[in-house]
Amino acid sequence: MASRNKVFWIGPQPEKALAQEFRCRDITLDVETLRGLPLNLKTLRNLPLSSITAARLISQELGAVFVHERAKFPRTISFLKQVMRAPVKDSGARICIVVSDTGEINNILRKLVRGSSFAGFHEEYNVSFQILNKDAFGDFAKYFKTPDPGRPPRLGLLIELDSPFSPSETTLLQRSFSDCDSIVIRKLSEQGFSARVYVAYPQFSSDPEHARSLPFLVKFDEKKDVEKERNYYETYVNQYVPFNLRPNVDATRCFSSGSLGILVANYVDKAIPLLEAIEKGAGPIAIHCLFGESLDRWFRNSKCQPGSPVKALQNLFDKEKFEKNPDVIQEARKIGPVPGPTKLLQTLQTIQIKSHRSGKSHRDLHARNVLVKGSDAIVIDFSQCDSGPMLIDLATLEVTIAFYSAIRNKNAVLETFDSWIKFVRQLYDYERVTKLPEAREDFEPFPRQWSCIRQIRRFALMEQTDELEFAVCLAIALLRLSMFVDHPVVGVRVAANAYYLCSELINEIKVADSNREHS
Repeated sequence: MASRNKVFWIGPQPEKALAQEFRCRDITLDVETLRGLPLNLKTLRNLPLSSITAARLISQELGAVFVHERAKFPRTISFLKQVMRAPVKDSGARICIVVSDTGEINNILRKLVRGSSFAGFHEEYNVSFQILNKDAFGDFAKYFKTPDPGRPPRLGLLIELDSPFSPSETTLLQRSFSDCDSIVIRKLSEQGFSARVYVAYPQFSSDPEHARSLPFLVKFDEKKDVEKERNYYETYVNQYVPFNLRPNVDATRCFSSGSLGILVANYVDKAIPLLEAIEKGAGPIAIHCLFGESLDRWFRNSKCQPGSPVKALQNLFDKEKFEKNPDVIQEARKIGPVPGPTKLLQTLQTIQIKSHRSGKSHRDLHARNVLVKGSDAIVIDFSQCDSGPMLIDLATLEVTIAFYSAIRNKNAVLETFDSWIKFVRQLYDYERVTKLPEAREDFEPFPRQWSCIRQIRRFALMEQTDELEFAVCLAIALLRLSMFVDHPVVGVRVAANAYYLCSELINEIKVADSNREHS
């Protein structure tokens, strides 16, 4: 793997004391290489390093120092326009513009990005401005190595993919897999991620030709979300979820640039989504593993927390997202009278729950975030983890098993929609929510889904600390699912049924709460 120990210096010769500071940190200060690049003949005002050749060289090293000269302002702008693009912008290389006063910084920013602040410019493009003085030489040299920028991009990496990537995404891939000659990228669509998620099949440089290693999971998302998920692994996952029952993040391959980040983890090869496992009859053993092994430590370390879980969970429902699809509530009102979502949440808040189970929680444990391999249940996508009410994970999982089962295949063919409606309405009948549902025969609709949900309910009823706790979590999970009209498995009719059943369940919970107050 290429080491990064060079900084290109563009401008008058640096002071000897400054050059010494770079040498003390084992950084080569290169003052000649970029001078020798051919001039762009279209305009002699452009610096040689406005060429892509110079940009590619800079992207491989720690960065570059450009000494701004007021009389040659266009040259500075020409250089910056090049390094503000891929590959330099996304390579981890640090660019420093040396100026004589702060007024010049403002002049440069006005020319490049109107209205941008210095901090915002640095965050987006990894470009800093510096007024050099002898007292700051040490800190200036240290800036290029602290923190370590990580591996540079392998610009010659061969990437085979289904759909085009942006230049920034390509550069981040070239950094993540700089130890490879080629990678094959395939879109991962089965799990329904909100971010763009792929499987990468690498050909490592050290491997013989045609050898293939295990694949990687590659996820592109906003920088803040990638960094948050990496932190979540440290806080919620690494010490609690067995390493063989989750993807394991490879920190050496995770990078961010501007507003974009890439997260790379090992991919569980030949695993199938939980819904498919349920169809094949492997659901019960997977559910047993999920709560008995995969998430066992979360539940084992949980505590009984006073009060209702509603306040901590109500932000899972996005009212604005729901209201963008008014057809849902209109369709629900064809089934029966239902109030608006604000009224439903207000009713939930009035229900007196004495306590709830609290601990580490996935917060998005839908049926497509669980993969099954053999008897193992592998949990994926820890991007929304939090500490709080835990039974929401069980509620989310069972609701998505029930409602994603509405569609049997990619052609959206229903076993029969009427039989599915009967299935979910029986399932979310209040008596079956607060007590363990009866076992079903194989000839009844959706028997395998019913069996798995019954298994989840058994665990939930055992873990709940208040007799209405899990019922409230189910109501929130149903309400949340009604937002996802644009999800390929949901659609208006399925979302409307979720909303209607949520309303009915809340009414029944309210009655039960009132009855126990008077008993």
